[in-house]
Formats: sequence, structure tokens, C-alpha cells
Amino acid sequence: MFALYGVKQMRVAWRLFIGVLACGATAFAQAPTGAEKAAAASSAELVFGPFAAAAFNSASFIETPFQDVLVTQIKPPGGKDLLINVSMETGIFGEYDLQNLAGLAVTVAQPGMRLQVRVLIDCPACAQPYTGRPADPEEINFDNLFRAGLHVSNSGFDVQTEVVDHLGARSFTFVARDVGVGLHTIRVQARFVASAIANSLNGVGLASVQARIGSRTATVEEVKLDAH
Repeated sequence: MFALYGVKQMRVAWRLFIGVLACGATAFAQAPTGAEKAAAASSAELVFGPFAAAAFNSASFIETPFQDVLVTQIKPPGGKDLLINVSMETGIFGEYDLQNLAGLAVTVAQPGMRLQVRVLIDCPACAQPYTGRPADPEEINFDNLFRAGLHVSNSGFDVQTEVVDHLGARSFTFVARDVGVGLHTIRVQARFVASAIANSLNGVGLASVQARIGSRTATVEEVKLDAH
């Protein structure tokens, strides 16, 4: 009799255990899938330049328009924030040649350059449509290089040359707050800002600059940032 009662208790306990497992499985299956995420990548090389200031006394300045380097889309539920992480292989190249002629000669060259990156968010289908809304901060210098060369001589013809190759991988996280409900297009853009100055007295000066972007990635994640 005692053994039969013990078996009944075990059966009841086993049924309760199975019921708990079933409830847990149902709750797990209905759990939220997590925040919205998106990503983009490219290995196509982009080249900006070269731009140069040539012989004697001259100067040049160039600011290319921003152009898309990565594009992706995300559809968050709205009222949340976006973190956009951008990583790129970048290269900056500068060179100057200072050629002094016979007698007292002075030549100067100053090449300078910046590779700037920004993120724009488009949502034409949002309740309050916007196009080209910038993420914060609006612009970041992924590379910034300045060189200056001075050559003075009081002799025959001579030449001074400097070549600068500045290569590396850069990364920065942009923030977009309170994005609306709808499909958002995330545009990562870059531009090149360059200047080159060449001055000479009884000589020839040349300065040139160039920038390149190699492999790059962008990841977008929906978050809720602290109000502070």
C-alpha cells in the first residue's frame, strides 16, 4: 500500500515537472528576438587626388564633395537610438620636391590634407520625413596630416625631396538619437580636404597630396542611450 502511494506521488510530481518545462518552453519561444541590427562592407578602393601646387609661387586648395562609401538599411521600432560604428583602412600620401638653383636660393613647400567621414540618415517614409539627417558628430577626421619643408642653399643646383606615406585602420562610433518609425537608410560618406603651397626664390617647389580608402565596414545597432 505504501509503495503504491509512493508511485502515485511520483507520477503527480513528474506531471508537474513536465508542466513547468512546457510553460518555460512557451515563455522562451515568445521572448523578444533582440534589437535591430544592420551591417555593410566593401573592399573596393577609393582614391582622392592627387592635387598639387607647382613651380615658383603658387597655392591650391581642394575640397571634394562627400560621397557614399557604404550604405545599409535598418528598420527599428522607433523612439530608440542608433549606434553606427565605421571602420576603414585609410592612406594619406604627401610629397614635395624643392629644387634650388645656382646662387642663394630658398624654396618652401607645405602639403596638408584631411580625410573626413560623416554618417547621414534618410527616412522618407517616417511620420516626419527627413533626408540627410546627420548623426552625431557631424564630421570626423579619420586622417589628418600636415608637412612643411624649407630648403636654403648658396651653391649650385641641388634637390631636396620628402615622401610621406601614412597608412592605418581607423574606427569611430557615430550616434543618432530618437530615430522615427520606418525604414532608415544609413549612408557613410567621405571627402578629402587638401591644400598645397609652394614658394621659391631662385628655385622650383612642388607639393602634392593624395588620399585613399581601402576595405571598410559599418555596423548599425539599435540601443537606448542614457539621457545624460
